[in-house]
Amino acid sequence: MPPSIFNSIVNAVSEELQIPAAALLESRRREAQAHARQLAMWLLRRTAPRPSYTAIGTAFAREHGTVIYGVRAVEDRLSIYPAFRARVRNLCQALNLPEPRPVEVSVGISSPNSSWI
Repeated sequence: MPPSIFNSIVNAVSEELQIPAAALLESRRREAQAHARQLAMWLLRRTAPRPSYTAIGTAFAREHGTVIYGVRAVEDRLSIYPAFRARVRNLCQALNLPEPRPVEVSVGISSPNSSWI
């Protein structure tokens, strides 16, 4: 995965969600940081060529299973929360990535009062 794509996505998510880019790379598990990191992972999976879960995990100092969980969690949020879906659509347009398509819920997620909406 080219560093320029990684940096572009991390910076775009950081700006959109108003979370410092460095916070996405930290090992902390605060909800807002984790959700932003998961969104960045999901966006990276939409780039071409499509990076592996392992490559994305390495970039974020995470296991590939964490990336799989994060991608599925974002897909779940996209199917449930229209406001989140709109924000992600804007990010995809800004990054010239394919827009999200409807998906089915597959993983439990946190309550709708979270900061990422």
